[in-house]
Amino acid sequence: MTSYKGDAHLEKLLHTAGETRPLAAIKDILRGVNASPEDLGDSDRWMRLVKTGTDADTKIQLAALKTTLAAEDNADVADRLGALRAEMKKRGIDGFFIPRADEF
Repeated sequence: MTSYKGDAHLEKLLHTAGETRPLAAIKDILRGVNASPEDLGDSDRWMRLVKTGTDADTKIQLAALKTTLAAEDNADVADRLGALRAEMKKRGIDGFFIPRADEF
């Protein structure tokens, strides 16, 4: 696996490929991709959401950023879950229900 070479490097690659959105917007897109189920038919289909041109390095760096963001987001989820469990224990709450539909 190739390591992510940093935001400045990817911004330059994306600009050269014709991508006009800021890197923050691209990261938001990648976080959304990471949160969605894996595409079983074409695991790189998400790459079409970003202008990459034909440059292989741009695609490699985007994939590396996607992996980096996934690792960061997974760590954040673990931290939040731990904090929630600690707060529930402090308040004497054993569990809770999350409604999945409204009453209508």
